[in-house]
Amino acid sequence: MPVGERWANFVKSCRCVRSRPLVFVCLCFILGLLLSRTGSILPVGLAGLFLCGLAVFWRWIRWPGGALFCLGLLFLGIGFLRGLLAFSFPLPQPPAQGTLQGTMVDQATKLERGRLRLTLEQVQVDGVSLPYRTQVTVLTQPEQMPLSGDIVICPHAKVEIPSASEKDSTYNQPLYLQGKGIYYQAVAAEAEVMPSQPALRHIPARMAAWMKQQIADLYPLQAGTVTGMLMGDKSALADDSLDAFRISGVSHVLAVSGLHVGFLSAALLYFLRKSKRKRWWQILLVLSGLWLYCAMVGMPASAVRACCMTTLALLAQVRGERYDLLTALAVSAFVILFIAPAQLFAAGFLLSFGAMLGIASLCNTIERGLRFLPQWLRASLALSISAQMGVWPIGSYLFGTVQLYGLVTNLAVVPLASVITVGGLVSCLLSPLGFLAQAVAWVVEGLAALMETIVLFVASWPGAQFLYTVTPWQIACWAAGVFLLSVYCLWPNKVRWPMAFVCFACAIFL
Repeated sequence: MPVGERWANFVKSCRCVRSRPLVFVCLCFILGLLLSRTGSILPVGLAGLFLCGLAVFWRWIRWPGGALFCLGLLFLGIGFLRGLLAFSFPLPQPPAQGTLQGTMVDQATKLERGRLRLTLEQVQVDGVSLPYRTQVTVLTQPEQMPLSGDIVICPHAKVEIPSASEKDSTYNQPLYLQGKGIYYQAVAAEAEVMPSQPALRHIPARMAAWMKQQIADLYPLQAGTVTGMLMGDKSALADDSLDAFRISGVSHVLAVSGLHVGFLSAALLYFLRKSKRKRWWQILLVLSGLWLYCAMVGMPASAVRACCMTTLALLAQVRGERYDLLTALAVSAFVILFIAPAQLFAAGFLLSFGAMLGIASLCNTIERGLRFLPQWLRASLALSISAQMGVWPIGSYLFGTVQLYGLVTNLAVVPLASVITVGGLVSCLLSPLGFLAQAVAWVVEGLAALMETIVLFVASWPGAQFLYTVTPWQIACWAAGVFLLSVYCLWPNKVRWPMAFVCFACAIFL
C-alpha cells in the first residue's frame, strides 16, 4: 500500500474513534512512565518493547485501520524508555567534600536563620565535573547576592546524592528535585560570588530579580503577597499569612498558573488590538510575552501548562480551527513530562492538571445545572466547583487536609487577584516614571491588603480546615464519578447519575 494512502487511512481512523487520539497517545506515554518506575520488570520490559516494536511495524503494514492502536503502543514504549533514562540511569558518585564551583541558574532563595539556597549548573568539585544541576545550601549569606550567570565558589562543601524519603510518606525528595533538573545536593558554610556577563538563557532570571526589587521598593507593606502573586516566590511571605492562604483554599493565587497567564494574555491582547498590526503579529507578541514571563518565574509546571494551552488556543483562533480543552491539556502534559518525567509525581503538576481536568469535565455540566443564577455568578461558581472537585482528592492524598470554605473564598479573592496581577506588572513597568508607578502601586497595595484581610478572616472560621486522608482507591472512585458526570461520558442520564452517586459515596466513605 502506498505511503500516502496509509497516512490517509490513519487520519480516517483517528476521526472515527470517539475518544480524542492525542489524549489516548498521552495516556499511553504516561503509562509507560509509570511502568518504568517498577524496577523488577526491567528485563521483561526491554524484551516487551522489542516485541511491541515488531508488532507495531507488522500491524502498520497489514492493518492500517489499527494505526491509532499501533501509535499508542509506540508511545507506551517511548514513555517506558524515557522513564528508564530519567529514573534508572545511575548517577556518577560525587566527591564527598571539596571546593565546589558552578554557575548560578535561577534566583537565590532566602531561608530562615540567614541561610541561602542556590541552584548551580556546570558544577565542579575539586576538578570533578557533575553532569547535572546541584542545589547548594549556604549557611552564611555572601556579601553580594548572586545573580543568574554569576560564578559561585563554595570552599569545603559537602556534596551528596539526595536519598529517598520514608516509604509511608507521599513526599519523595529525589523526585521533587529531579522535576527541577536537580540531581545533587550540597551544604557549604560560606560562598564567594564572582560577577560575570550573563548568557542569553540567564536574562529572564535577572529580569525577575529586577522585578522583585521593584516590588520591594513599591510595596513596603505587601511586598511578600505581591511577590508571591506575580512571581510565585513565597519566601518573603510571613508564615501565618502563608498558612491562611492554604487553609482558606486560595493558595493557588500564590503559584503562577492559568489564572495569572490568562490575566496577562487578556491584558496584552486588549492593548495590542488597538494597534494597526496584523493578527499574526499580535499573537506572536502575546506569546513572546507569555513565554518570557514563564521563563522569569522559573518555568514551573503550572505556568508551562498554562502557556502551552494558551499557545494552542491562540493558534487555533488565528487559523479558524476548533480548540479542544482536553486535547490541549494532553499536549501540555506530554511536553512537560517528556522534558521532566519526574514532574508526574510532583504536587504542583498533579494539582494543576487535576484542576484543569475537573474544569474540562464538569464546568459545562455544573453551569447548566445553575441556570437559575445570573450569568456572571453561574460561570464563577461552575469554574470554582469543577476545579475544587478535580483538586480535592489529590490535595487530600498529598497533604491529608480538606479546606471547607475554598469555594466561598475563591469568589471573593479571584477578582481581586486579577487586578493585583495586572496592576502589579504595570507598576513595575512604570517604575522609571516614579510618581505614576507609585500611584498605581498605592491602589494595588490597598487591594492586596484587602485580599489578605479576607483570607485571614476566612481562615479563622471554625472548621476551615480539617484532617482527612484518602487512599489511591478512593481517588480512583472519585475520578470514575467525575468521568460519569462529565461531558465525555455518552451514557444516558438514568444510568450514569446513579453510578456517579455510588462512586462518590465509595470515595468518601470507603
